[in-house]
Order: sequence, then structure tokens, then C-alpha cells
Amino acid sequence: MRTYSFISIQGNVGKSSIVYNFSRYLASKDYKVLIIDMDHQCSISRVFKCDEKINTVKGIFTNEKVKIKNVSENIDLIEGSYDLDSVEYQMINQPNSDTLLLRWLSTNMNKNLKLSSKYDVILIDTNTGFESSTRNSIAVSDIVINVDVPISDSKRFKDITLKQFKECVVEISDSISTKSYVKPKYYVVGNVVNLVFEDSRLYIEELKESDDYLTYFIEKNSFSIEKYQNNSNTKEDSDLFKPYSCLLYTSDAADDLLCV
Repeated sequence: MRTYSFISIQGNVGKSSIVYNFSRYLASKDYKVLIIDMDHQCSISRVFKCDEKINTVKGIFTNEKVKIKNVSENIDLIEGSYDLDSVEYQMINQPNSDTLLLRWLSTNMNKNLKLSSKYDVILIDTNTGFESSTRNSIAVSDIVINVDVPISDSKRFKDITLKQFKECVVEISDSISTKSYVKPKYYVVGNVVNLVFEDSRLYIEELKESDDYLTYFIEKNSFSIEKYQNNSNTKEDSDLFKPYSCLLYTSDAADDLLCV
């Protein structure tokens, strides 16, 4: 089983949209997927119409019940919590607060929920920044994806994100040996790239020179969760995604994510 975390220090980069699309792509290839929604906006949970606000991801940090919900064929979800920011605040300076998700997954991997036998891939949609829930996500990940977009300050944001990621890896360490046991692979993925514009083309050229570069998603292939949430007439999420299915399931960028 492989665990991905999708991170960003910027808002509105399409991080949740990539997680959603990637889960659909994996499910279409018969992978069993578990999504953990750590985003304080609960974007993916709302798209999957999971807004019950009980037995949410918050329970991982508060020792309350956590419910795994089937939201689509081959896709299950741990619903996000709007209260996660207050929980994170309470966790500040508490010992081992960055490894609570690791402990929860370890407990439920082969026992209790038996996650290892149910899922091929875990996808974690993190909150913006490097607060405790994101640090917990990094601690359990095999692969960390920094979602980036073509803006004027892109290089500065990428540098800051990589610096904070490296600091996080060092700081999440064994309390006795003080050695870090967090060793995920780190990659940068460009999103909402429009190759019609010179700025986007230059952005991709610069991105490809980075040792951390993996792939990019062009704008016309990108599904906007914000557009979905503003569409009050949509009754089923599958209705909205029908126009995107061919693009999504044949996406070279999605293949890049899977094969990394």
C-alpha cells in the first residue's frame, strides 16, 4: 500500500481537485482508494456529499470514533472536520502531536479496521501550510506532492515549501534516538497550466529544471471543486464529471503520479 500527501503553502492551487481527480483515475483502474480529508475547508467531503460532521477525521487526534464511508466504487473517505483548526491549536507543544495519525494508522493497518487488506492507495488532502495535521500527514507518507501553480512568486513559494518540508522531516523524530523516521519522496506538480500563455510555458521550462519536478496538469484537464460547489443544480457528482472522464482517465500526468 502506498500513501500520498498533497501539500501547498498557497491557497487556491487546485490541490483538492487533483486529489479528487487522482482518486477517480485510480478507481477506474480498479485500485482501492482511501481518501483522508485533512483540509479545514472539507472540499472533497463536500463534493462527495459527506457533511454529517460526526465521526470525522478529528477523531484521529481526539481518540473519538472515526467512520470510513464508501463514497463511490473503489473509493472510501474519512470525512473532514471544520473543527480541525481548533484541535490543532490545542495540540501545540503537546508531545508526539505530529505522530497521532501514524499511531492511528499503525493500530488499524492489520488489526481493527484492517486497512492494509482493504486499500491499495491512501490519498491525504492536507490543509494549506505546515500545521500539525499536515505534519501528521507527512509522517505517514511514502510520497509528498507539492502542488504549484504558474504565478510570479512561484519559485519563492517552491523554495519555502521545500525548506519547510525538510525541517518537518528532521523534526519528526524518534524521542529516544532523536533520528527521523520520516523519509517520504518529495515532488513538485504544476497545476492549472495554460500552454497558450508564454508565462505558463516559461513556468514549465523552469519547473522541469528542478530535481523535484514530476509532472503538470494543463488547465483544460483540471476539474474545479469550487465550480462544483457553486453548482446548486447538480444532484450527483458523477453527472458533473462525465465531460471530464475521457480526459481524466487518459491523463499522462495522472500516470506520472501513479508510476512515481
